[in-house]
Amino acid sequence: MSVTEPARGLARHEGGPAVTITCPLDRRRPGNAEDRARLDHLVSRARHRLAAIGSPEADRTADRLAAAVARLDLDHPRDALAIFAAPDLDRTIGLDAPVPEGVTVGSRFAVAALLAARGSFPSTRVLVCSRARTRCIEIEGGHARERTDSSFPVAVEPPIEADAPHRDFPLDEHEAAEAARFVFRAVRRALETVEATDPRPLVVVGAARDLAFLREVGNGRLAPIAAVTGNHLHDSPDAIAALVAPAVAQAHDRAEAAAVAELREALGARAVAGVDDVIDAARVGRVHRLVVERDLRAGPIAPAPPNAGFDGSTALDRTDEIVAEVIRHDGEVTVVGTGALAELGGIACTTRF
Repeated sequence: MSVTEPARGLARHEGGPAVTITCPLDRRRPGNAEDRARLDHLVSRARHRLAAIGSPEADRTADRLAAAVARLDLDHPRDALAIFAAPDLDRTIGLDAPVPEGVTVGSRFAVAALLAARGSFPSTRVLVCSRARTRCIEIEGGHARERTDSSFPVAVEPPIEADAPHRDFPLDEHEAAEAARFVFRAVRRALETVEATDPRPLVVVGAARDLAFLREVGNGRLAPIAAVTGNHLHDSPDAIAALVAPAVAQAHDRAEAAAVAELREALGARAVAGVDDVIDAARVGRVHRLVVERDLRAGPIAPAPPNAGFDGSTALDRTDEIVAEVIRHDGEVTVVGTGALAELGGIACTTRF
């Protein structure tokens, strides 16, 4: 999976104490008392730990945590919730996959669970293409929304021959092809604008000939993970999400399999496996691609000080440090299913040098 911008920003954040709370929710029962009680308990544990630290920075983190909790809407829950708070930042992220409940207090945010949940339902961008109009649908978990900025939907008139006699006759094949290229160059430019700040895996939907023109004008820079042919220009965003879901799942499975295969082939030459070797490589920026099992917990970074866990909070896990270091050094992260790397200790990476 590609690292989403929320995970990238959180992994690169510095300045603690940083609190990460993960809380599963029951989306079938909006506003239920059990979810509220569970969340209140987790927040109380975090506040207890911050009070034990007893620093001005911990007090500011506690204030940020309170602000994040005050904004929550449990009447419209998703499968889980992640809350991040630090002296200068607070953020809440809804997740469309279950995660274990937990409280982590450390020098960095714990983002491994966030990546694992996002990896179950990859963030995807869909271009619904036609020469008349091209739409941009973004899918986050099970939720779809249509972009209406950055020139989307793209609807441009291709240039036509100015002389009146030419307007009276259909365009020949060459002219029609040039008109299509003109339209899809505008689509490419609009997509590049969006991708510059929010890159996501791309799926394209449309007539086969239109998709061929889009590939042509992309000059190799467009690399969709899947293509679905057919006229779906007027489908709703939710219908588009359902349409592409099987293709996205297959592409995700192929990407996981390819990452594991590449890793196994590179072992002994430009890959290392196991927590100790991977964490050493991550700390010096050697990791090109990290492959980690979804539920891997490798143990705390350092032995806990006396009474550190009396409130039920935990220190940052070594898996979280590895993920953060890889992201901070612009490496890639692929989350795979439990057991996919069992003989390698659940974690391995290809290296840059």
